[in-house]
Amino acid sequence: MGGAELAETGTGPWVHGGIGRVMAHAAAGCAGAMASGGSCGRGAMTAGFSEGVGGNLGKYDGVVARAVLGGTASVIGGGKFANGAMTGAYGYLFNKLAHSQAAGSYVERLRAGSAQARTMLDAMAADPNTTYYIDVGSVPESAGGGMTQIQQPSLSFWDRLIGRSAPSATVIMTVDKSSKVQFTDTSGRSFVPSTERLMGHELGHGYTYLSGGYMGYRSNYHAAINYENTIARQLNSAGPVRAVTDHGRGL
Repeated sequence: MGGAELAETGTGPWVHGGIGRVMAHAAAGCAGAMASGGSCGRGAMTAGFSEGVGGNLGKYDGVVARAVLGGTASVIGGGKFANGAMTGAYGYLFNKLAHSQAAGSYVERLRAGSAQARTMLDAMAADPNTTYYIDVGSVPESAGGGMTQIQQPSLSFWDRLIGRSAPSATVIMTVDKSSKVQFTDTSGRSFVPSTERLMGHELGHGYTYLSGGYMGYRSNYHAAINYENTIARQLNSAGPVRAVTDHGRGL
């Protein structure tokens, strides 16, 4: 998918601790609190505080820091420090790989049916420098059914040259299950890809960034098709094999 993009936004709204992420977490905190019979204001304040402070911990980030932060946020929201501390610690451990509710069933299908996808997902979850997010939603038609966006602080020319990845990057992988895109197989025949195939492709872009850094990601878009083919064939051994040269500017 040529929908692969790099957004170097060291001070942008969607980096960790940025206003966009703080507001999104606050909204989610409000909704969650109301759903459980709590206060929208306290829920929003607790979640927004956690993201606003937690996103700016830098080198001090870790399980202990997140436990203290979670406890403090819990007290702000009218709860107990111990409960918040436990939530904060577990949240840190499991927040490096997340997906939207819409993407959940597809992610589980990939994990259950493809050893390749499982390896990639586990590697993303273990990456200490990057947060990965998988979503199902709308993407521009020109993206060809999927888009991977990488948001990271600005890197110097020399950092890029040696392939270094910026700390605290965010990789957002989105697929459009309503896309009408068609791929070409190795025999020259067209086929309509499944949502799982599209997601496997975007995972390939994310995994290429994980393993090759900035330069590896930017210079090797076609690697995503190899990962896509492996995942798709593990899910369905009779499925088509996409031509590696079929990437173009779209998916």
